[in-house]
Amino acid sequence: MRRTVSAVVAFGLVLGAAPALADVGLAVGGGSMVVPDRSYDPFSQNDNLGVGMLSIRAAPFRKGVLAGLGFEAAYAGGTASDAVWGEFDTNLTLNILSFGPSYRREVTDWFVPYGRLLLSVAWGDVGVKSTADNAVDDSATAFGGSLALGFELLMPRRVLYPDTGRKDAWYKPDNFGVFFEAGYGIYDALVFSRANVPEIEGEGAGKASYRPAGPALGSLSLSGPTIRTGFVANF
Repeated sequence: MRRTVSAVVAFGLVLGAAPALADVGLAVGGGSMVVPDRSYDPFSQNDNLGVGMLSIRAAPFRKGVLAGLGFEAAYAGGTASDAVWGEFDTNLTLNILSFGPSYRREVTDWFVPYGRLLLSVAWGDVGVKSTADNAVDDSATAFGGSLALGFELLMPRRVLYPDTGRKDAWYKPDNFGVFFEAGYGIYDALVFSRANVPEIEGEGAGKASYRPAGPALGSLSLSGPTIRTGFVANF
């Protein structure tokens, strides 16, 4: 997974180092994933999972029929926790890395609708801790994808650059503003096969410690709607 994170970071650095080759956009924000799977109930009193997100977009085609078509790399993550039956504290940590095509259509210099279709890898960590300080945990990975439609509301260029209407340096944003989007994701289930449990010390002389097989923690489907909003800057 570290290699995947490094690849996303490298993707962003390459785009930032070559702004003349592509229109580059950066977005940061947050929102909610709706997780209707009943297996999510022990982690939250409702179906919402709050997530933060960061994305890097590059559109290499400035003119022609492919203008507006680009590629996007994105990260989203969030946590949820709850108390169950007054006996157990539960927690879930979720991370999602995504990559795929996107399309933006500049209707005006302040209103830009867009869509994106991303393939994703998600990994989650779950933990259950009892009031007796006994704890079990496990992690799992799932693959999936999502489709989102949204729009950007931007500061007009004529306001940012009243003299020329355009930026005069690559490091200045072409425009910036806020975005709003809604979408739907479909994922494989996160399957938590066997919990990791603490080692038990052996009794008597020469008895080695051992780790028993933990209980199965079930599975969790992340498929469901998403709603996000945040800030965007285009270069």
